Amino acid sequence: MNNEDMFFKMTWQKIDQEYSQRDNKTDEDIKKDVALKLDLYIKKHRLTHEEVAKKIGVTRMQVFRWLQMKSKPSNAVMKLMKQEGIL
Repeated sequence: MNNEDMFFKMTWQKIDQEYSQRDNKTDEDIKKDVALKLDLYIKKHRLTHEEVAKKIGVTRMQVFRWLQMKSKPSNAVMKLMKQEGIL
């Protein structure tokens, strides 16, 4: 495993520890969790917002709003993002 892969793995684990495993997640917790993991996924795979949007069937602006923590994906989209390894 190279240094970059190790960095992404450690960052992902830290995000999981801080946000993903809370019992009573608020909308803000969910938005932050999605934004951090999505940003990490985009950087790791060197994708554009457009490419990610196409992969999960949403608009580029929706991806941008999630990254800015202005909104959160629907439950169906979050399920798809988990299947795709984004969340």
